[in-house]
Amino acid sequence: MGRITFSVINMKKFRLGEELYIKLNARGKALSKFENLKAFIEQNNEEIPLEILGAMDNKWSDYFFDSTNPKAFDVRYFHFLHYANAFFALAEKTKDKIEDLLDRNLIIDDRYKYVRKKTNLSVLDKMMDVFGVLKDLQDGHDLKDLLESLKALNPVFKGPDFFKDNFFEKDKQGNTTDKKEELTGKEICYFFALLFVFAKHPFVLDKPPKAEYKRPQLDQKLQEELQDYFRVVHHLVENFYFQLSKIPGFFNLLDFVSGVFNSEHRAKGITRNQ
Repeated sequence: MGRITFSVINMKKFRLGEELYIKLNARGKALSKFENLKAFIEQNNEEIPLEILGAMDNKWSDYFFDSTNPKAFDVRYFHFLHYANAFFALAEKTKDKIEDLLDRNLIIDDRYKYVRKKTNLSVLDKMMDVFGVLKDLQDGHDLKDLLESLKALNPVFKGPDFFKDNFFEKDKQGNTTDKKEELTGKEICYFFALLFVFAKHPFVLDKPPKAEYKRPQLDQKLQEELQDYFRVVHHLVENFYFQLSKIPGFFNLLDFVSGVFNSEHRAKGITRNQ
């Protein structure tokens, strides 16, 4: 009988924590890119409140899960965090090249530090609050008046199911197949335009008790301003010659354009339907 040998892995080299490798060994396959990124965000990060960590495991996960295409979960969730990280990096005037930040094969290390920050995760959590409510309401209520203009003006916003149609498509037999593995330059800028709304003008949800169900709605003036904003964004994006190296400059343009909302609507956002 041959000798049995064991290999010892230096966990500090990988910087992902021993618990991940215990989990990997238990199920017999490597962790996905999403699982590695989420673990990196959470690891030794006392800055993140427990409620946001819980939201990432529950509210955010519920939003990205699609029972008709379970494999889409990791893909949608990973790209949401990946492109959001690039957005926050540009907002903080990073010295990293945009081509590196947008690279889906970017090593999960300190370059993902921007989605480890409480303030940035709070922006994404507010985004999930709003999109989650819209998704739930759409399942049984008519929201065309609220969604159609945004769907027409922002191709990344296909309705509340964020990133649902960006990476997958149906073949002739109705089966779901992979479409692509990354967003185009235009789609990235549409996503950034959407993130600017939540970063600058946090939406406030006022959800009544279930026993007194009333549909949350967008303040009418804010809704009009959102439509005007995305009309401008649509015109700029569709008439811009995209190279990845040009995205930081376009980011600054979106930063300027997104300043159109006034302080009143920054506080209002989604309000209870009286």
